[in-house]
Amino acid sequence: MDVVERFFPIDLAFSADGSLLATIGSPYTISLWRVSNLTRLTSFTPPFPVHSICFTPTGDLLLGGIYGQLGRWNPQTNTLVQVNAPITEHVQQIVLAPTGDLFATVIDNRVLFWRTETLELLGELTRPNYVESIQSAKFDPANRYLYTSGSRGHLDRWSLSNLQHDSIIARQWQLRGFRAGTRELWLSFGEYEYSGSYTYVFDAEGRLIRTVPYVGWFSRDKKWVLTPRYELVRVSDGLVAASFCRGFRCSVISEFSYDSTRFFAVVFDGINVPYMIMYNLQNLRPLWWEDVRINPLFIRLQISKNNQLVLISSLDYIELRNANRGNVIWRLDEPNPNKVAALSDDGRYLALAIGDGNQTRLYIYAVSSGQLVYSEILPVSNVRYVRYIADDRYLAVVAEGLVRFYRTSDWQNVYEEYFEDIILLGNTERFIALPTQGMVYTYSLSGEMDWVARYELAPLVNTELSDDGTRLALQYADNTIEVVRMRPVLGDLNYDGCVDDADLLQVLRFFGQNGILGGDVNGDGQVDDTDLLLVLLHFGSGC
Repeated sequence: MDVVERFFPIDLAFSADGSLLATIGSPYTISLWRVSNLTRLTSFTPPFPVHSICFTPTGDLLLGGIYGQLGRWNPQTNTLVQVNAPITEHVQQIVLAPTGDLFATVIDNRVLFWRTETLELLGELTRPNYVESIQSAKFDPANRYLYTSGSRGHLDRWSLSNLQHDSIIARQWQLRGFRAGTRELWLSFGEYEYSGSYTYVFDAEGRLIRTVPYVGWFSRDKKWVLTPRYELVRVSDGLVAASFCRGFRCSVISEFSYDSTRFFAVVFDGINVPYMIMYNLQNLRPLWWEDVRINPLFIRLQISKNNQLVLISSLDYIELRNANRGNVIWRLDEPNPNKVAALSDDGRYLALAIGDGNQTRLYIYAVSSGQLVYSEILPVSNVRYVRYIADDRYLAVVAEGLVRFYRTSDWQNVYEEYFEDIILLGNTERFIALPTQGMVYTYSLSGEMDWVARYELAPLVNTELSDDGTRLALQYADNTIEVVRMRPVLGDLNYDGCVDDADLLQVLRFFGQNGILGGDVNGDGQVDDTDLLLVLLHFGSGC
């Protein structure tokens, strides 16, 4: 079949009974073919360039032009009825409703509805700002909803009864975490303005409650954001507190303090000498800045929770500075890309892991004196990160294939396991082992393992735990986001943060059953004496 004189068809459509095929070839000629023997029946060149086509139930052909033109061509009589859409852009798609009496067009991120017989414009979807891309549309068979898809994973559902947005089905989500002290989950899709312009805020039950007209890197309380243009912006009113640099060669590596009152950045503008700067976000003034000679590779930053110290780890050295004045307190010159460091929350200890051939040297320093308090040789060559957890009670050392936890009171190794990788859950003593392979479990340092979720389509890549420990957001490799309830207190069956009479009553109510309806504290599939004992042992916890 030599389609339209060897030109690739721009669009094609089958008639309702499948006997006819219509194609658009270059230069925008419509050809009609008999499917049974691939015979061309007729050709037609409309008075406008056509970009999309669709058959009506009566056999007419709907035509969409590249400048918003719409037409209905009758092949039997070779007549054309033409109207113009209110948008002079490509008619990207024409899609017919199941009833056949109306159709929708997708034009420049807008969806318009038309009467099939008269080409009368009936209405338009009311598109909220967080639906940033619409490229195609489909009616559901029951004619209750319209589904639209777009770039970067956009998939949305719309109600045809009122032409309003009904729900978000999917996005290429970026997990921005819970707002500090709340169960609000912040999601965006992309870190750059060409990827998206809005961040979505969901409540604890998964309802979209608002959108924020910024993307980028947010502070924990979500009051500040560093945008892709490297502007430090206050989210509430759009105030630009600082603008660092622009251009292809510009780069800013930054860190917000835990309480979101400090902002530290290392700035490379591609022209001038790199510099460090620390901002006080309470009065919007710099505390200090300094030109530095620093390699832009392998930079990691950390501000201690008490806002007294800032840790700078680079390719060539590691140093501690006074966060308020900028003076260097401690420095180690170590030109090695395979090194990681972490400050304890109170700023008392510095942990440092340095790769050395097929092993790693672990050092613990007392910050106040600069003295080495502990050292060990680890039998691994690649330590991914070190981090203090559980209010500085433990130090986690996460390497490729090995996980260790040290008790900071005496630096004893209290937990060791051979996992490929782990994700630490907030400031708790729990973590998730990777890869998940369809099942997600949390592990504790005491050896407990709790089932959290099951997802077999893609592995887990990221998590965020709410500050109260009751919600865990899971991000999978296919951009699916799942939020599950967590029990911050063992025995808290109703997730209210307190083990009380309600939890005891649930165990007694379902005692002897399989736990599907409730009462199964330890997750063994049976509500029995063990569950009752666990509730009694933890009775009053969290209350």
